[in-house]
Amino acid sequence: MDKQTKRDVIVVGAGAAGLSAALHLSQQNLRVTVVDGAVHPGAENWSGCVYFGENLASEELLGPQWMQETAIERTLVSRGVYMTNGVDAAGISYKNPQTFKNCATVLRPVFDHDLGEIARARGIEFMNRTSVVGLLREGKKVIGVATEKGPLYADLVFLAEGDAGHLLQREGYSNNAPGDKGHYLQGIKETIQLAPHVIEERFQLNKDEGAAYEMIIRNARIGGKTIKLNMGAFIYTNRESLSIGLVLPLDNLAEHFKGEHNVLMEWFKELPIMRHWLAGGVRSAYGAKIINANGYKHLSQLCDEGLAIGGACTGIGLDFPYPNFTGPAGFTGLCLGRAVKKIRENKGEFTQAALEEHYVQAIKNSNYFKDLETIKDWPDYVSKTDNFFSFLPDMKLDIMHPFFRKKRFLQR
Repeated sequence: MDKQTKRDVIVVGAGAAGLSAALHLSQQNLRVTVVDGAVHPGAENWSGCVYFGENLASEELLGPQWMQETAIERTLVSRGVYMTNGVDAAGISYKNPQTFKNCATVLRPVFDHDLGEIARARGIEFMNRTSVVGLLREGKKVIGVATEKGPLYADLVFLAEGDAGHLLQREGYSNNAPGDKGHYLQGIKETIQLAPHVIEERFQLNKDEGAAYEMIIRNARIGGKTIKLNMGAFIYTNRESLSIGLVLPLDNLAEHFKGEHNVLMEWFKELPIMRHWLAGGVRSAYGAKIINANGYKHLSQLCDEGLAIGGACTGIGLDFPYPNFTGPAGFTGLCLGRAVKKIRENKGEFTQAALEEHYVQAIKNSNYFKDLETIKDWPDYVSKTDNFFSFLPDMKLDIMHPFFRKKRFLQR
């Protein structure tokens, strides 16, 4: 084994999980390399999100002042849920900065790049524009990764490749039953440039404050037939832009809308409530991606000999009632760093048993995991339900209909 290619830890993926792990490992005097296929962290995640930064607030990562030291867009002070039938819309929002402490809106190409630079300044090596094509094994033990630029070896590999989990599936860790494709969502995202003062006026915000609204969109009837998309939407405020998007089961888009996500986005932007928020804005970025929504019933394997698996590819994340993938992903990175520290203090090796004890159990004891157990049936329900995206919006909007004469968009 070439000493030049030997690391203590190799992190595959520079998203919330990989960067959180890197930040923790940077304090342990280890040789750590983060391998990522993008030009820089976040470069292939073009849009914005609500970043749940409670793990970054840990002293083991960045500390309580993390928002003052990173490239966030706005601190989150308001969240809301709306329903629309394509004509009317009604909803409720809640504004309380303390409730959303450690939450911020971010643009991932900017924010992730900034986190990566912090980790790099702490001594973490980054190999960007480098794709991992497989895991290297010696017997049953993972001893490194095969990249398109050659092999890299390490005592431990942390696989945190993100949403779709192509390598995870290829290496046999996806944990789906034979013939079960699992649950994947189609995410469609766009960034709309808008002046800060306009954003603050429309969303009733002070300077540097942010809002995030989710929407349930009623399934449309076209030609006497209901188009069963079972689709949700979101709009988030950035400093000088809005992040908007649609999320729906991947199979539903293919079956009922021929996969034409760009046409669907244009329809969404023309809804009355969206025209109100987006008026005068200019598109600056657009894209679509696959999101792992397998949830509790389809969780991936979380460790093996010499291997820990974390982040969104595991299925540990919530898409209801508010999407939260960055919080659980960041927590797996934090757990990885803690596990490495504990195992090394015990002068142990990164066996499957040691990782089960110090890494996997920490995840399973967390509130993130308990939340996942609580809504374990949600992925099946959201893809199949005939009521949630038709009867529920109809009932709510019918109740609110008398008020529409006085005020078009209701917010409380």
